[in-house]
Amino acid sequence: MPPIIVVITTMSMTQPLALHSHICDPMDMGRQKLTGPVTRYVASALAAERSRRGVTYDSLVESSGLSKGAVVGALTGTRSIAIEAFVAICEALDVDSGELLDAAAEVARPPEVDLAADNPGTPTDRERMEAEWGDDPA
Repeated sequence: MPPIIVVITTMSMTQPLALHSHICDPMDMGRQKLTGPVTRYVASALAAERSRRGVTYDSLVESSGLSKGAVVGALTGTRSIAIEAFVAICEALDVDSGELLDAAAEVARPPEVDLAADNPGTPTDRERMEAEWGDDPA
């Protein structure tokens, strides 16, 4: 069976549409726990908020309507968080899900490399783009 490509889209009011893809082996789909920097950031932020508010796992399970395994997995970053579970946990903890995703997206975004800083005289990406497309690339 060929690999499956999973494409996830994200968009917020402050960030353009972003596409993320991951190649999955269909034979591992049931066992594979897809976690990355966004999942770990979200898990850490939600766990910190749970702790800060003094909310127990049992209380969070009850208020979110999720299983204890789903809540623990989401807050430890050991498993991917389904969007429905993410929203339920955010609502239960009174966390703005959009703001949290925006912050998580910043963590996952690769740093911009400024070749001009390392090589004087080398134009920046913006300068190269403006030279090729003018001031308005649209």
